[in-house]
Amino acid sequence: MTREDAQAFTDALYALGVVFDTTLTPTRMELYFRALEDLPIESIQSAAHRAIKERIFFPKPADLRALAQHSVTLEAETAWLTLIETFQRDCNGYEFPEPINPITRALISVYWGTMARAWEWWRNVHELGLDRKHTEFVERYQDYWHRPLHERPGLPGGRIFRELEARRAENHRRLASDDPRRAAALQLPGLRDTLGERSPRESNPVPRDPPASGPAPGESASASGSGG
Repeated sequence: MTREDAQAFTDALYALGVVFDTTLTPTRMELYFRALEDLPIESIQSAAHRAIKERIFFPKPADLRALAQHSVTLEAETAWLTLIETFQRDCNGYEFPEPINPITRALISVYWGTMARAWEWWRNVHELGLDRKHTEFVERYQDYWHRPLHERPGLPGGRIFRELEARRAENHRRLASDDPRRAAALQLPGLRDTLGERSPRESNPVPRDPPASGPAPGESASASGSGG
């Protein structure tokens, strides 16, 4: 959490105080915030909601942390089952509907690149490989969830997206300095993305030596024939 989440955090604890008839002083609120500030506000809100339904006494910070972790685990398992059901029910080789869950979409991008490739993997994977990917998916899902939004790699605005944009901008600058005509081509829609993502070797071919100066072979032969 950040200090921008302070109001949402206060609202969540205030709801707990109302339900459990507990008075929350500013000092107590601050201590709870410091104890839980490494979790995203969404985790705190989910934990508070579960505490209202499942707890008898006002939860300690450790209780809220445990509830938050359990909630995320269940969500990750649900996201995996939903993805498998999508493969089974909605993908047919021509249509590949994107998952609604943004973290699931991010993991698909990280693991397979596209939903079509993910479906193709699922069709051919053996049971052991499926179990391993299931475990990895759930662990990575929880890792993403417990990060602040701006640090979730693979999500819009996340680290991977920023690195890709920076790399593309650097490729563009390099190409522009190497070849003005290619730089002009990069301004055309479609060509910009295609050329901007090429490797340095593809984008900057090794220059060939210029042809030797002097008349062309045909000109030389005709000149020698007319001279004879």
